[in-house]
Amino acid sequence: MKITMADINSVLQMLVPKDKRFYPLFEKSAHSLTDMSKAMVEGLSGNDVERINMLTTISQFEKQGDAYTDAIVREANAIFLVPFDREDIYELAVVLDDVADFMHSAAKKINLYKLRQIHPNMIAIAKLIQEQCHHLNQIVSELPEMYYSDRVQKSIAEIRNNEKRAEELRDETLVALFNEEDDVIEKIKIKEIITTLTRSADSAEVAASVMEGIMVKVS
Repeated sequence: MKITMADINSVLQMLVPKDKRFYPLFEKSAHSLTDMSKAMVEGLSGNDVERINMLTTISQFEKQGDAYTDAIVREANAIFLVPFDREDIYELAVVLDDVADFMHSAAKKINLYKLRQIHPNMIAIAKLIQEQCHHLNQIVSELPEMYYSDRVQKSIAEIRNNEKRAEELRDETLVALFNEEDDVIEKIKIKEIITTLTRSADSAEVAASVMEGIMVKVS
């Protein structure tokens, strides 16, 4: 039987200890998302001053998340033996950052557009994202074991359910908005913010799917 270089690399990957430094970075990234989503819910539920403070807080978390993403990519480029596929490391780092970026974008639009009032479905979607980030944290904490456990599967299912519910709320909001004869400019502002929040929920679902793929491949 002919042995290829790919076979040799595969054996080496199994026998040589992998570098574990990625896991704390992913955990910090996920914790940052949890804190950011909490600030989003509190800001949307608060008064005008609290919403202004929300943007400041979320901007800080977004910069922190960017730093974690950069660190993960640098480590992936520098290390020979990584704990799982290098492409999966890149993809997971980027999509976790996407969750943060869309929350940050929504917060900026809320501050910029000066809405007359916060639409209740903005708060509802933000709460769904907060729950998703909690479950992302749980899944990331299981990455070092690479065990596709019942707990992981439950968290993934909850994230997907919340993503679907966020899309339903977005669609319900848009239908209701454009069936009314109120200020068109205000409607467009609400549509932009609701859509951006939903994209954050979509990104959380993608992150869950990436981690599911990693665990299924390894387990």
